[in-house]
Amino acid sequence: MSDENMLSQDEIDALLQGDLGLDDLEDDDNLGGSGAGGGSGSGDGGSGVYTAEQIRVLHEVVDSCFIPEINVLSEYVQQEVALSNSKTPELVTEESLKGEVLSTQHIFVTFDFEEGKSGIVLGGIPSAMIAALMTGEEWDGDPDFEWDDLKLSALQDCFNGLLGKLVPALKTATGKDFVGQQPQAIVLSGSDFPPEATLLKQKNIAQIVYDLNVGEEPASQFRFLVSENLAKTIILSKLPDTTFGSEEAEKTATQQTDASNVATNNASAPGQVVDPSNTAQPQPAQPAQPGVQQQAQMMPPQQGQMPVAQMSASGGQQMPYAPWQFAPITSAPMGQDQLSNMELLRDVTLQITVELGRARMPIGEILELVNGSIVELNKQAGEAVELYVQGKLIARGEVVIIDENFGIRITSIVSPQERLTTVRS
Repeated sequence: MSDENMLSQDEIDALLQGDLGLDDLEDDDNLGGSGAGGGSGSGDGGSGVYTAEQIRVLHEVVDSCFIPEINVLSEYVQQEVALSNSKTPELVTEESLKGEVLSTQHIFVTFDFEEGKSGIVLGGIPSAMIAALMTGEEWDGDPDFEWDDLKLSALQDCFNGLLGKLVPALKTATGKDFVGQQPQAIVLSGSDFPPEATLLKQKNIAQIVYDLNVGEEPASQFRFLVSENLAKTIILSKLPDTTFGSEEAEKTATQQTDASNVATNNASAPGQVVDPSNTAQPQPAQPAQPGVQQQAQMMPPQQGQMPVAQMSASGGQQMPYAPWQFAPITSAPMGQDQLSNMELLRDVTLQITVELGRARMPIGEILELVNGSIVELNKQAGEAVELYVQGKLIARGEVVIIDENFGIRITSIVSPQERLTTVRS
């Protein structure tokens, strides 16, 4: 046997200690809380949520979207950007993430969709390098890099470009339309996650870890986190008939509860055999007894018809009647005078404008604007934008990405009083 086929001492020790991660796999190949994927494996919640086949599908879809599209970041930082060494997805918990990312500064970038939340966790050094290159600074590897609104905004713009590529890639991979929300960059430090990092506080988060390579810099860790809702949406797009471990557990619990209720009902009636499948049958209506007088029901007279009355069974004078006659059906066209005013305006097109923000600048600063200049607006990142119709404020909403185009999701409609005020002004 050649030396290259022999086990090293470390591998022999690992075999003797059973430390190969095999104990983390369930008998039914379900994904447990600890990782079969080369990550930290410190999560302990959500055992049995996904099967091995479901994890494989999730892994393939995410890889097919991220690995080819990550190079869009090269256009922003003017250096080659690539992902490599993809790890198998694993489930992580809030506590395990705290132990891994709060020990040193990290940046969390939200990638939220209508179908669920996702996000990227980057180390402080690679995030700072991207932000510095985005703002035109020379990157010198400064470990004391200080984040401000301008640098966070630059990082958001960079990953917004990645999201613009990721949305159509997800549609191609799954055949399903995804609507993404504008990314938000959040600094992770201290002892707890900030309130706006809601994904990091959820259960059953699927984590896929890559090596991120930017230019000639050493590779750093790139974590993509997927919420349970979004992961199941992706899996169901490829495996529409699949079921998940949590659903099976809930179904089993429901069946056990039903069986317990049946047993309790049987025990409450000794000597009586209860058939659970036996359902109450409707009793046939009893015929009316002779001599009971029924109330006459008058029907409204129609065109060319006299009223009809139903008299009591005991007799009495009946009113004259005639056979029912329907009004003739005609196809006469509806005149324009019968249409409402709004119907006449449905084909009229209006100009719709979405305002991201405004700014006032001295003429001197305006004349100094060049390519690459940044103009600060009066709105903060994540604040609702305004939708105007013919220059009048109608609604407010949040910016989304549909395929490669920007869009707006309406979150509030301007009240009639406020709308009337804008019209008068």
